[in-house]
This record gives sequence, structure tokens and C-alpha cells, in this order.
Amino acid sequence: MAHAWSDHSVVSYLTDFIIAVLCMGAARIVVQLRASRKRRARIRELNEVLRLNPYDAESHYNLGIVLGEQGDGDAEIEEYRNALRLKSDLAEAHCRLGLALGKQGDMSGAMEASREAIRLRPNLAEAHFALGLALGKSGDAEGEVAAYNEAIRLKPYHVEAHQKLSAAFRRRGDEAGAIRESKEAKRLRRASPEEHVGQGEALLIKGDTDGAVRELNEALRLRPDDADAHLMLGDILLDKEETRAAIREFTQAVRLRPDSPDAHYFLGQALLLTGAAEAALHEFQEALQLGPGDAEVCYMLSCAYAEIGDLPRALESLAEAIDLDPTLRERAVAEERFHDLRTTRAFKHLVGE
Repeated sequence: MAHAWSDHSVVSYLTDFIIAVLCMGAARIVVQLRASRKRRARIRELNEVLRLNPYDAESHYNLGIVLGEQGDGDAEIEEYRNALRLKSDLAEAHCRLGLALGKQGDMSGAMEASREAIRLRPNLAEAHFALGLALGKSGDAEGEVAAYNEAIRLKPYHVEAHQKLSAAFRRRGDEAGAIRESKEAKRLRRASPEEHVGQGEALLIKGDTDGAVRELNEALRLRPDDADAHLMLGDILLDKEETRAAIREFTQAVRLRPDSPDAHYFLGQALLLTGAAEAALHEFQEALQLGPGDAEVCYMLSCAYAEIGDLPRALESLAEAIDLDPTLRERAVAEERFHDLRTTRAFKHLVGE
């Protein structure tokens, strides 16, 4: 017998469904915004280095990587080429260039760049992998298989190479080889810290924070010195209001990667929630020194100054934050930490009241 839905139950079901979808979407946006924030900070840092020294090949190369992660393929390729004009024997840049050109459909350029990387560094597994991708897309099945096999010989735990080799075997009708490589890829994936971090991020996007915590803890069991995993785990724990546990993770991230603006920023945020304003102030100052021009860090620095009663510096940092991001005016008006600051004429002028 069909279930009879009342108008109320239909509305309730639809409401719950919409909320669930919005929560998943919000989680996805949060993850994307965090990643985007990290990329923007890194791009600012590298552009500042290149402004001071435009002949720094490594910085051009690193900027290319970040631009590629951002999806700007043309700018990525340009930076790799800038790096190679300055340092033509940078094998990693040739390798990355090959991968980027392959994504844009330039297989001839991809093969040329990958082979140059291999000439410079024959034991660079990623260069053989990049060559395999280009050869496969060019229809050279034998060359593709040989390239993936070499990548695996050099780096036996290369999950993607095993996956691509499996697909190449299947296209050639070698089902036994395809199954063998697919099984190996799955085995390696289960033992890979990166895989657990990726699964954690995927579960976070779905709103399963408990599952994400389990995956990240497993990643850290396999690789305790993974700063990114500590940072992501701390961020989730902070959202779950497990502030003390979050501080432990952020502290580990700072210890492992003291040059990370994000690690200092998130540690400062957690410390401020516990009332440790002086310690938080130090972390925000470190974050701003490592990644200047970040509106969010300036805003939180202002909050920390307000907490310790240094209103002039709180106003100065807030003015800098609003100058970088005018939308922070509305947030400042509602900020509880600005209780004493809110009564000043300078604050009212700053927020347009």
C-alpha cells in the first residue's frame, strides 16, 4: 500500500532535504575557500619574492605550481617557461610543463618537455609518468606501457601509474595485466596517507565530520609529520568546538611547518577562543609577516588587540583589514570583541556609522 504523505510531511521532508543539500554545499564551499585562501596567500608571497628578484627561477616554478592548482593553465605554463629561461636544467619544471601542455592538448610539446626532464634526471618517476600520459593520448600504446612501467620501477608506490597502466593493459586486451595493476593500485591506496587525507576531505564535503576525523587520524598514524593533515584535522576539531584538541593539532602544524601563514593563523584563532589573547596576538603577527596583505589575518589581529585592551592598535589593524576587504565593515559592527572599540568616534567613522 502506498504511503500517504500529508502536506506537513511533504514540507518537512523537503525542508530537511534542502537543509542537507545546503549543508553539504556549505561544507564544500568552506573546503574550497580554505584551499583558495592558501593559494592566494602563496601567490602573494611568491609575487612579492619575484618583485624583489625577478630572476629567481625556483619562485617562478613554484608560482607555476600554485597557478596550476588554481586552474589557470596558461599562466602556469608561462611561469614554468620563465623558470626554464632562467635555469634550463630544472628537470622538475620540464616535467610540470609537460603535464600542463598535455592537459591543453599539446602532445608534441608535452612529450618534448617530458623527455627533456628524463634526459636531465633519468630517475625522476613523475617525468616518465608524464611521458606515458602524452604517449597514450598520441596512440603509442607500447611507449605508454613502457613509460608507466619505468615510473613504477622508480617509484613502486605510484598509485596513478598503476591505475594508468591498468587502463593501458585493458585497451590492449590484456585483462590479466589490467586486473593485476588495478589490485595493486587499490592496495597502495589503502596504505597511502595521501589517500586518507583525500578521503577525509571528501567526507568533510559530505558533512561527515566524524568520518573525516577518522581518516585524518589514520593518515597521521601512517605519517605523523604530515603538517597538512594536522592543519585540516585541527580545523575540523575547531568547527566541532573541541578547541583544546584543535590547538594541539595546530601546534603540531606550526612545529612541522613554521613558515606556514595558515598554521599560525588557525593556531591564533583557536588560542583567542580560549582567552589566550597575548599568545594569539603573536600567532597572528607571525601569519601576517609570512603572508602580508591578508584581510582576514588583519581582522583577527585587530580582535586580539581589542581583547588585551590595546584599542589604538586594534583600530589600526581593523582599518588595514577593511582597506583590503571593505565587506568586513558589517562583520566589525557585530563583533563582540569590539565592545569597547565600538564607542570610539574612530571606529564609527571606520565602519561608516
